[in-house]
Amino acid sequence: MVIRAPSTWFKPPISGPNVSAGNVGETPLDLHLTPAGDALDPPLKFSLAQRMRQRFEMSHPGSSRDIGWAAELAPRGANRTPEFQSLYARAHQGESVLPADAQKYRYLLVRGLLADRMKFYMKGTERALGSHGLDVVLTQTNTTAPLAENLKVLRALVLEAAAEGKQVVLIGHSKGANEAVSLSSVYPELVPHIRGVVSLEAAFGGAVLASDLTRGPVTSRIIDWLQRKLGAAPDSAYELSHASRRAFVAQYPVSQEVPMMALSAHCLSPRSLTFLIALYSRLRYGRLGRSDGMIAERDQEIPGKPRVRLTAFDHAGPSFPDWASPGRWRSGKVSETLVAMVLADAARVPGGKGPARMSTGA
Repeated sequence: MVIRAPSTWFKPPISGPNVSAGNVGETPLDLHLTPAGDALDPPLKFSLAQRMRQRFEMSHPGSSRDIGWAAELAPRGANRTPEFQSLYARAHQGESVLPADAQKYRYLLVRGLLADRMKFYMKGTERALGSHGLDVVLTQTNTTAPLAENLKVLRALVLEAAAEGKQVVLIGHSKGANEAVSLSSVYPELVPHIRGVVSLEAAFGGAVLASDLTRGPVTSRIIDWLQRKLGAAPDSAYELSHASRRAFVAQYPVSQEVPMMALSAHCLSPRSLTFLIALYSRLRYGRLGRSDGMIAERDQEIPGKPRVRLTAFDHAGPSFPDWASPGRWRSGKVSETLVAMVLADAARVPGGKGPARMSTGA
């Protein structure tokens, strides 16, 4: 299932539906840092930087033609940010916003790249859900392994829960969100046993840095060396490129039967752990490059699925301790609120009440 595609895999016309004249370069480049670290209008103007970027893009187009490609697949999902903000405020005050049936399900937390080297990863979410007496499992996937390998681990966990008469809710971050979303696509027989999916800043459309670094002959060799040093699978970075993600989704479209909620975010704060990468993406790709520090905002969305958009929440936000976050959002409460929303959506699906059962021999 590992797909390694050349950089020329997808080169749509510059006038295509997802690429406007502003995608390659806006006139002028806008970049304004507020105390919260977010990019807001009205912008400051850096015409010299803009001209330099345009000239660079002419010879090195990078990911400008790839960011947001998944918008071709389906209309953007409903923006549920106002509903999220209302529920989050209540959860932040200590009120439970989870529905009454939340304790019926098992919650599988799916971690991102290199997370098995970080003991604190997604602990905020684990604690927040566990405080309500929920059945929470921090999955032990190999976070540097190919997607196909980790999907087998998740499939086994879903079948284990199904044998106990429980549906699961998958909560994934970054690469782990890709795996959570993809599980029902690769194994459609699991759909009756998945109550919902919460995607936290997924690299669904691909990651700008992965695409840019794996394009060039020199940078790709550096990436290969780093993967060997980290003990990662040879194609770990390539799997997160736009070309690879596009090819994968073409083969395994997103399930329309599983309720999903996608969190996308952007942050450009000097306090952010991913500030330099966010700055690179913003300077090189302008508005198109608005990112959480790892993944462009548009590439975090899941086509046709409801979405929540946060500002001043970086890529480390959903998984690192709250003190590392440059904004006001708290990881555990963010996840708790999104879980409440996806469970509410699942309850509205016809025939969606009550867990499905599966025989142990399935």
